Amino acid sequence: MSKSIILGIILCAFLISCSQKENLDSVKLTISELNFKTDKSLYTNQISAPFYTDKNKVIFFNKFESSIDTLDFTSENYLKGDQLEIEGPNSLPEFVIFYPVEQYLVFQGANTLFKSNNKLTEKESIIQKFPGKIQRYFFQPPASEFGNCIKCSENNFYILFSDSDTKKNYQLAKFHTPDSLSFLPFPDESILEKNKLGFKYGSSTLEKGTIPYVTETSQGLIISFYHTSEVWILEKSKPFNYKIISGSPYFKSKKDEFPKEPISDFSKFIEVSKIWNNDISFGPIYSIPNSDNFFRLVKGPSSKNKLYDGGIFLEVLNSKLKTAYIEELTKMIPDITCEYLVLPSGIYIKKNSNDEDDLSFYRIILN
Repeated sequence: MSKSIILGIILCAFLISCSQKENLDSVKLTISELNFKTDKSLYTNQISAPFYTDKNKVIFFNKFESSIDTLDFTSENYLKGDQLEIEGPNSLPEFVIFYPVEQYLVFQGANTLFKSNNKLTEKESIIQKFPGKIQRYFFQPPASEFGNCIKCSENNFYILFSDSDTKKNYQLAKFHTPDSLSFLPFPDESILEKNKLGFKYGSSTLEKGTIPYVTETSQGLIISFYHTSEVWILEKSKPFNYKIISGSPYFKSKKDEFPKEPISDFSKFIEVSKIWNNDISFGPIYSIPNSDNFFRLVKGPSSKNKLYDGGIFLEVLNSKLKTAYIEELTKMIPDITCEYLVLPSGIYIKKNSNDEDDLSFYRIILN
């Protein structure tokens, strides 16, 4: 049974008025807590593992047991899954993310892409089917505090690729089946090229930068970014129409920009990296369950020593992706993280706990 603790927080707020926004009469938040019991040998809440959602379940990779496990948010049960082979002819190579496509699971690493079925023992590389394109992968920022949700809805899944030689020619790939991809040119590569931090070591350069979040809707694609509040819309047409929605006027609009040239001093590189990480950050945009509206979390600029002392904000966007409501969640529930996901039963934000076996989430219902 649930240990749900209704916090008694029901907040009614008048929406911020703006001529460009749709009017929502009020936003009401109901917050409760959900707790999972985990075994020490199976899981620790200190690690953010790659996962995807399936109805009211979260399927994730358990690094300790090399297994695909499940959190059932209806029954509050932790379910141990099939173990991947880590050695032998049927073992899968090291992978970064995994996600379902039809009856398969697709495992994706830095330079490999495999599909697997039959209890994860049969595999087939499909990277050779798309020469010249599937060479460089870009995922949600690997150190992002917004978690590692790979497939967060029932819609199709998109990944950003670029040409391996020029390191440009960015394209979004839509997965239909493990053997079928369709590519969509990225609307404006300059936003990716301008927001890179480089560390130059001899003849080599290590780069980090911004990665787009992609959310599919019936009207088209919503593209948002880790470093800016700006939102892009790719409306479904032939070709895709592309337009920009200006960022929220209630936050700093973007992170401070990186130095234009790669940094050769490693200490300086680390210092600038910390400044970038501690600056304002914008999470992916998701649909609100049972609503035409959207939301995201925003982490305010923080100090060097405390990740969340700048506050974690809930920003509600109307159907036209204009800010309709903002609430600082950390004033009400200070022990939250920025790791969040959406299920049909609500919005779930991971709780920050020093107890490794305490895997808890706050459930937020917006209506």
